Parts: sequence; structure tokens; C-alpha cells
Amino acid sequence: MTYKILNTRTQEQMIFTEVEYNFDNQIVIVEVAHYNPVNSDEIDFNIIERAQSELNKLNMINQVSSILPLIELNVTKNINI
Repeated sequence: MTYKILNTRTQEQMIFTEVEYNFDNQIVIVEVAHYNPVNSDEIDFNIIERAQSELNKLNMINQVSSILPLIELNVTKNINI
């Protein structure tokens, strides 16, 4: 897994970084907000923390996609209540 900062911008006390994550050739581009950062290490830390969230989201998307073929369409089923 890798990341690359594509762009930055500021708004008052915030720094926003546009980040490209590469999760085993699955590319995800997001904007990461940094509130009152004190140094560039904090920026890197925030980006790495966000990577875990993005990876979890990507894994959930892949899991949902793998369930879709298992759903039977146009099949009448009994309800036992």
C-alpha cells in the first residue's frame, strides 16, 4: 500500500490534502482535512490514519459485490412464520 499527496490547499487554519492511495492496484483519491496542524509529521499521521478507514470501506464494497451474485432473482420462496 502506498500514498501520494496530489495537491494541497488552505482555508483559514485548515490544510486540505488531496491524497491518492494505492491498495494493491486499487486507486482511491480522497481529500483529507487537517485542523490546525503543527508540523508535516501530523499531516502524514492523519493521511496514514485515513488510509485505514479507506481500506475498510474498500473491503466492505468488495464484500457487498461478492454477495450480489448469491441473490436469487424472480424466485418465489415460502415464508415460515
